[in-house]
Amino acid sequence: MKALLLNDFYMVKKDYKTYGFIIGLMMLFFIIVSMGMSAESFFDFSYLITPFIAFAFSITSAVFHYDEKAGFMQYALTMPFTKKQYVKEKYIFHMLNSVISCVLAITTLTIIGMIRGMIFDRNNLLNLGEIALMILIVSSFMGIWEISCVMKFGSSRAKIIVASLTITVGVISALIVSIIPEIQESDLNHMILLIINVMLIIFCGVTLWMYHMGFVWASKKEF
Repeated sequence: MKALLLNDFYMVKKDYKTYGFIIGLMMLFFIIVSMGMSAESFFDFSYLITPFIAFAFSITSAVFHYDEKAGFMQYALTMPFTKKQYVKEKYIFHMLNSVISCVLAITTLTIIGMIRGMIFDRNNLLNLGEIALMILIVSSFMGIWEISCVMKFGSSRAKIIVASLTITVGVISALIVSIIPEIQESDLNHMILLIINVMLIIFCGVTLWMYHMGFVWASKKEF
């Protein structure tokens, strides 16, 4: 497992340098832009975390692309690695990059808060914690779908599927957030909230199923 992780990190070493430069510029841009904005809490800047969530997804996609291009799995399976261990390692690799994304996003928000003179009281620290948790959750969901879809469809088609799913979920979430005030004032608010919760439960259930099927599809996949 350690060897597989080291292989992935070495393989995307140049990508890290490129992403590091891009993210550095992004962080600087976000900090400059935030100076002219009004905000009461870190949640007012939470939309800035989207590129950081995409970071882990992009790195994991790059690893699968390199694996397929180099025919790494045919070589790896001649060593004492199983297909299940290969999939497990990809989840670990993705989560490590998700943590890196989380740290970068929170660092950016913290710098913005310091520049704007925001008080790091209990509420603001809780806001940062909630944002960090949101990044990890969203990134984890994306990782599960991506890795499972790669095992079923290959890296190119998996990238399209996950990107389409992410856009769809993002649009639906934005619509839900925009109509929350109307929902709260509506006589049907309880029914609508119930429908939303049922949809979330279904999505989480499908994601857990995708996690399981990732291992199943990997065991059947001919590399």
